[in-house]
Amino acid sequence: MDYFFISLSLGVSSAIFGALTNVLAKKVVGFSSTRDYISINFLLIFFLMLPFAPLFFSVQPTSLALGLIAVAACIDGLANYLYFRAFEITDAVTASSLLSVSPLFTLAFLPIFEPKNGSLNALTVLGVIIITVGIFILNRSNPDNHNHKLTEQNIWKLLLPLLSALLFGANIYLVKHLFSQNFANPYSYYLLRALVISILSFVLLKPAFKWVTLKNISLAAGRGVVVIGKWLLLLYALDIGNPPVVKAVSDISPLFVILIALMSKQKITSTQWIGTIGIITGLVFITTKPG
Repeated sequence: MDYFFISLSLGVSSAIFGALTNVLAKKVVGFSSTRDYISINFLLIFFLMLPFAPLFFSVQPTSLALGLIAVAACIDGLANYLYFRAFEITDAVTASSLLSVSPLFTLAFLPIFEPKNGSLNALTVLGVIIITVGIFILNRSNPDNHNHKLTEQNIWKLLLPLLSALLFGANIYLVKHLFSQNFANPYSYYLLRALVISILSFVLLKPAFKWVTLKNISLAAGRGVVVIGKWLLLLYALDIGNPPVVKAVSDISPLFVILIALMSKQKITSTQWIGTIGIITGLVFITTKPG
């Protein structure tokens, strides 16, 4: 069984779901700020997944397993907090562009966290880099991002999205370790992660809940189902795949946003075409076996 191409397919599927969540996010923005939304969002995800726990929940009840799950979930929670703070203190173009370099951190950490499997062939490394550059270009050229006013940046504001990208990129190895040691399966980790992030965001962000109505909760729950699909596909891809490749491929959601725009007969700029071609080229490099 070719686990590489299975993980690649799961990663691409995760990116497709990611594009759908981006489209649905526009509806959410209409009734709530991110600060007020994130805690309820992850709590909804937790309760949407909870009914399936008797079928899929599997966690080693040891202090080591539970401790590592808690650490990984807290790192993800902090990364999410920094992610949303980045959009609050800087413009969307800068924030989304810097956040998109996360796969490069995952690639850089490969020899450190997986020294026995720390070598990738040159085409795969080049593919990950080209995909990341393509994502960066698409985020820079996203017209939705440019609806936000550009502001002068200082080094501290730039460090926030970079730190978020670093945490997302590095934590993927801890999560993979959880899976490889059978401390938890992807479903169980994401269920517990959602609960931890909901609690952390409630404490750190102190959200207001004026937006909470039956209609808005229904819309948020609908988007939550798509978010669950995106993340479970990513985590199951990570379970059997190579972290830098899975991270890069699962982050190509902007490519599918462009495809949705094309189907809607929206105008695509030359810069967006360059980013799109870059991502496709990177995918070709990743799937090309040397020799």
